Amino acid sequence: MASAARRSAGSLPANRGLVVVGTASDVGKSFVVTGLCRLLTRRGYAVQPFKAVNMSLNSIPTAAGEEIALAQWVQCVAARVAPSALANPVLLKPYGSGVEVVVRGRSRLALASWRREMPRHLPRLREEVRRAVEDARNSGRSVVAEGAGSPVELNLRSSDLSNFFVAELLDAPVLLVADLDRGGALAQVVGTWELLAPSERARVRGIIFNRFRGDPELFRPAVAWTADRLGVPVIGVVPMLPATDGRLPPEDSLQLGRPPVASRAAPPRARLGIVRLPHTANFSDFAELEARPELATVWVEQPSEAVGLDALLLPGTRRTGDDLAWLRRLGWPAAIAHARRHGVGIGGVCGGFQLLGDWLDDPSGTDGRPGRHRGLGLLPVTTRFRDPKLVRPVRAVALARHPWLPEGWEVACYEIHRGRIEGRGPSWGIFRLRTDDRSPPAGVDGAVSADGRVWGTMLHGALSSPKALDGLVQWATPRRRAAERGPARRSRRPTDAPELFPDLDRTIDRVADLLERHLDQRALFKIFGAAARPSRRADPPGPARQPSPG
Repeated sequence: MASAARRSAGSLPANRGLVVVGTASDVGKSFVVTGLCRLLTRRGYAVQPFKAVNMSLNSIPTAAGEEIALAQWVQCVAARVAPSALANPVLLKPYGSGVEVVVRGRSRLALASWRREMPRHLPRLREEVRRAVEDARNSGRSVVAEGAGSPVELNLRSSDLSNFFVAELLDAPVLLVADLDRGGALAQVVGTWELLAPSERARVRGIIFNRFRGDPELFRPAVAWTADRLGVPVIGVVPMLPATDGRLPPEDSLQLGRPPVASRAAPPRARLGIVRLPHTANFSDFAELEARPELATVWVEQPSEAVGLDALLLPGTRRTGDDLAWLRRLGWPAAIAHARRHGVGIGGVCGGFQLLGDWLDDPSGTDGRPGRHRGLGLLPVTTRFRDPKLVRPVRAVALARHPWLPEGWEVACYEIHRGRIEGRGPSWGIFRLRTDDRSPPAGVDGAVSADGRVWGTMLHGALSSPKALDGLVQWATPRRRAAERGPARRSRRPTDAPELFPDLDRTIDRVADLLERHLDQRALFKIFGAAARPSRRADPPGPARQPSPG
């Protein structure tokens, strides 16, 4: 077996791309693909990121208004190509036992039961993936594709449209990634190998052990044993990305509640809670916030866990009406009202904003239970749900009543929602919106209470910039401590180049640097089927930084 695998090396056509699969979900496939996209791009290769099917509630609009998974948007930034639905032709957004199916960036299906209804739609989705792979092949770029979950889930093999299905369509080699941090990586690699078909094993050209901690010399015998046992080279043991190098936006909820990246040199200034709703969506809104050392940030489910907090945030949700009922069952309305009376700051993003309003009007059940439902009543707004879904990037300028941004400050954001907010009175409007620099204003967004302690916005990404995070830390800090520092300084000069993730390009470079140091470059490029050109840190022609919305 080993000799057969070795003999097959180098027999595939050159420079057609790579497929990165994992031994399980959350082993770092997205991390590796992102780093490879930047590494190859710096070597002068044109790269097209690709993930045929992604199941994620972390989505983001492209400049064309297509909805794709955030991870593939980041990979496009890494490859310096404009994000598009080509990178993620099928996006599945689960809710309960159902799923919303987004095809080529547009919402196409809402299946009440994945298990019962998906088989009927599988042929169409398979054909969509085939066409997308063909488009990617014809793009003039080498495709670097990410698999999904594990390629050997035997109950899902017949419906797997990623992993080796894509590898066969591309006729591409495969890299297998395992996670050392969670333990059992050797067993996962060998178990995955044993469950692969012979034709699939022949495509596996290299193994990457990811998220290593400790002395690499102690792991060297395991590397030799794995290569000998499988007849496939281990092309690298990649350590954890240092905290000082940042982190990529999280792809899925498996990453919620992990320790923050930044170490805390002093006691936190404020204690912040984020409610873990049953259908939490776009949790990447809070990734940068969780990393702030000035905040002790926790995800909470029970009202009792909110005792002692200085601020509480409600995130976006895929099923607003259902999560409102969940909040009521657990006693959250009374707990939030009590916190509000005692000066705790309350904020909401997208669905969380809708929950803070007076009413949710959803007669057809577009976003949860059908009917008209009374909200938490902390902001004078009503949400009316209707199709089509609004998916667009926007630029938002903070207005004078904004609770945590100086007036005139501009941030890059995006909207993904069916609920349209209707506001009234002096509390309405904390952002003025534009879709791009040339378009007229596109209305206002958000609401805030008279004392500034309760606010809501429909905008994702509003908490990503350093200025916004600084302001939110100030807002969350108990007033007795804020008063000691004096009032916050306000600036009317907007930023020149707002970005959703200001440190993203730097972090991607650090990921690529890590892969350059810890992957065998000669072996990698032999698998890739191209020469290992010298690295070019200067920006190549094309998009030099992450694309600005609109």
